[in-house]
Amino acid sequence: MLYFIRHGETDYNKQGLWMGCTDIALNQQGQQQALIAANTLSSIPFDIIYTSPLKRAYLTAQSIASKQIKHPPVITLEELRERGFGILEGAPRKQPLTDNFETITGVEPKKSLVARLTRVISLTMPKDNKKILMVSHGAVFHCLINDMHYNCRPKQNAQHIKNCILVEIFK
Repeated sequence: MLYFIRHGETDYNKQGLWMGCTDIALNQQGQQQALIAANTLSSIPFDIIYTSPLKRAYLTAQSIASKQIKHPPVITLEELRERGFGILEGAPRKQPLTDNFETITGVEPKKSLVARLTRVISLTMPKDNKKILMVSHGAVFHCLINDMHYNCRPKQNAQHIKNCILVEIFK
């Protein structure tokens, strides 16, 4: 089974700012969310945990791993990083940008995001009933569900998955 969890809260999340690849750590609330998730998920024996290299995801993954009985390895995969939002990073998220989003300077093209997630899914999709946890970001989740047509259980809003909510990803 492939499980997905979005990182805990950051100050950028709390302030409603575009984060993207800006490497922001968890705030106090995010650390608490990661600890609660770690305690809750301690009953699921993960075989391996894959994480984005960005601090907010990596720290969430480490917290979860620390409560696991099997002590699964935590492996950082560059492909799991958040989508780059270019000059928007650090700016307020006033309204969703849909038209001409990719024409904004530095925004990672969706085609590039899909390509790197296709690579990572082929590497991480579990075989032999293994339980795999993927710790990543909101735009990654959005892409998996909306663009790559994966499903999740329990159902979540693909536009905005909440921090530290666990879902199972499947086709």
